[in-house]
Amino acid sequence: MAGILISLLAATIIALLCGLFCHAFVKNARSANIRGVIYSVLVFNGLGYAAVGTLDPYWYISSLIVAAVSFPIVMLTGVYIQRRRGEPV
Repeated sequence: MAGILISLLAATIIALLCGLFCHAFVKNARSANIRGVIYSVLVFNGLGYAAVGTLDPYWYISSLIVAAVSFPIVMLTGVYIQRRRGEPV
C-alpha cells in the first residue's frame, strides 16, 4: 500500500514540475497542457526504468493512471501561471 502512495506522490511532483516547465515555455495553453501530460508520463516511466532496470510489465496501466493524475495538476498549474502573467484565463 505504501508503494502506491509513494508512486502517486512521485507522479504528482513530476506533473507539477512538467506543468511548470511547459507553461513557462509554451505560450499556447492547450499545447502546454497536452505536452505537460505527455512529458509527465514519459518522465515517470523513464525514472521507473532507471530505478529498476526494466520497464514495468503493466506500463500502459501506469501510464493511464499517471495521465489521469497529471492532467488536473497541469491544468491548474497553467491557470496559476496565466494569472501570474496577467493573461485572461
